[in-house]
Amino acid sequence: MISFTHKDHAIELGQVYLKLAPADAVLSRVQEEMNTLLEADKHSDIQSFRTHVQALIRDDFSKGRTVILNGWVLAKTEAQLCGLIALRAS
Repeated sequence: MISFTHKDHAIELGQVYLKLAPADAVLSRVQEEMNTLLEADKHSDIQSFRTHVQALIRDDFSKGRTVILNGWVLAKTEAQLCGLIALRAS
């Protein structure tokens, strides 16, 4: 799992992801996925949220849902999160 402690790095990867994926599909898919993720953990603490995201990432890797961005192999969930961070930063 990539570290989101370096926001600039996440923004950079997110911008690359948004350029690679069709904009309409990305925006609606990212929004849908993040709404589902946030709704599932609405009443949980940050640790359970992280645990849930880590499970989604492991599932992505196990099912081959990966994206290569700037030489990094990311789970689709990670790429989508970076895309969301990039969108919010712009």
